[in-house]
Amino acid sequence: MLGCITVGDEICLVLEFCSNLDLHAFLKDLKVNKKELEEDQKVVRKEFFIFAWQISHGLQYLASQEIIHRNLTAKNILVDSEKNAKICDFGLAIHESQTNEFISTSDKRKLATKWLAIECFENDEFSYKSDMQVFK
Repeated sequence: MLGCITVGDEICLVLEFCSNLDLHAFLKDLKVNKKELEEDQKVVRKEFFIFAWQISHGLQYLASQEIIHRNLTAKNILVDSEKNAKICDFGLAIHESQTNEFISTSDKRKLATKWLAIECFENDEFSYKSDMQVFK
């Protein structure tokens, strides 16, 4: 993070340019270069473990700050030129003290329902655990 804009009602984070776009695009690009992928399978596997570690470390930090992301998807993980994964898009994030706040219908359309934990559907309950469920 390069900075934070706190003027006005909304808070904006300023991040550096991530040349590898998001994790979803990064993985799609790997699929296109499948021949190259087969040759460098050990390297790619190591990169995936590093991404997993970086994302889990980021989620641990968010939990330590009592922030629940609620919308963790591959499209919300940026990958910079040095292949560092960075969690982004905090538009649906809440502080733990706001966990009784329900998500509006328009915000629910933004969620990656395919990956959400059951309690998110049944009770509109989001927690650090539901963020981790999506990550798995």
